[in-house]
Amino acid sequence: MEVSRVITNASNQLTKFLQDVLKQTMEIEAEHIGLSTPGENHNLAVCVYLYDIKKNTDMIFRKMIPIDAKTSRYPSTYYDLHYMIVPYSKSDIRYKASEEQRYLDVMIQALGDAFWLEDGFTKEDLITEHSATKLELLDMDYEEKAKIWSSLNQAFKLSLFCKVGPVEVSSARSKKVERVEEIQISFVNRERKE
Repeated sequence: MEVSRVITNASNQLTKFLQDVLKQTMEIEAEHIGLSTPGENHNLAVCVYLYDIKKNTDMIFRKMIPIDAKTSRYPSTYYDLHYMIVPYSKSDIRYKASEEQRYLDVMIQALGDAFWLEDGFTKEDLITEHSATKLELLDMDYEEKAKIWSSLNQAFKLSLFCKVGPVEVSSARSKKVERVEEIQISFVNRERKE
């Protein structure tokens, strides 16, 4: 059974996109931008954290997908991946907030412009049979964000929240299909009596 890697791929591609943007605009090396949990002991300047995976209810397909003449695969399911992107400055305390806000300035512009993440995603990753994977900055209120931070036992920190989706997770289940291969029809000639 082949394991789907769409979540891993989406996380890596979002991280790579941020690495490229921040290297060009702020000269931050790629190894300082990565996947991690906020608050963990890391040396990251930007932490990309996948905090939720939700089923995409707009993308529900019930039709089996033909593999060959005798086998069909169950339909794919689609998910939205929710990320929190957190800047961490290593600057002196006097310049820390200012530098983190500069990171946010660059990222909010790049992520707002990206939409389809054309620079980070290949065409095969973007286009599925039924949809395109897109990036969307989320408009969340303070209470929602604070809940996420408190679930991590961390003090609230200014960060960006975005959604990548829908991502397609192909089913590993298949089913043998019985097909009609031959039909025999016999005609009986009956004469009508009057």
